Amino acid sequence: MAENWPVKLEIGDVVQLRKKHPCGSDRWRVWRTGMDIGIECLGCGRKVMLPRPTLERRLVALNPPAPPPAVMPAGKASGHGRR
Repeated sequence: MAENWPVKLEIGDVVQLRKKHPCGSDRWRVWRTGMDIGIECLGCGRKVMLPRPTLERRLVALNPPAPPPAVMPAGKASGHGRR
């Protein structure tokens, strides 16, 4: 990730860090941005604040959040209605 400094982080992004958390997970969800970055462990839910430079050094991969699922119009969602 050294070619993309500074890293553009958004709330909801999932980041992978070099070292694993004691629970065994290395994936974290960003819940706060700024000079300090708030991340939540996807394994156990623990929340941690890290200075931005520290997080950027430990960063291995950055995955943007998945788009929300498409919503079907009312009345056409299942196809199991009356005939």
